[in-house]
Amino acid sequence: MAVSKSRNFQDAFITTVVDPGFQVVRTYAIDPDSVLRFEIVATCRQQDGNNRGTFRRLGLFYRPATTPVSIQGQTWQSLETIRSHSTMEIGFIMNSNSVSITFRNPIATPCKWIAKVYLQVLK
Repeated sequence: MAVSKSRNFQDAFITTVVDPGFQVVRTYAIDPDSVLRFEIVATCRQQDGNNRGTFRRLGLFYRPATTPVSIQGQTWQSLETIRSHSTMEIGFIMNSNSVSITFRNPIATPCKWIAKVYLQVLK
């Protein structure tokens, strides 16, 4: 998803993650000379019902004119983590011109995830 103008917007989605490692589920491109305030609320349920969790994270990403995407501070802020298994998690990957959201299942049983992402872009 391209993020190219100064604006507020939301993205909501449902996905199923099968593998237990971190899996990229969404990517947001960031134009040069932009700041992206990023908040995600995500909830998951393992297919067999044995594990579940909910997460809320907040981050401030930026991309100067000629350098890759960076995050303000060391990482994003964890505003909420409630989970039945310690390895169930959400994360992010910074690329040269984008930020990707990742979800991690605790075991190799599919998990269904629902997420809402709130974005503020300032260019």
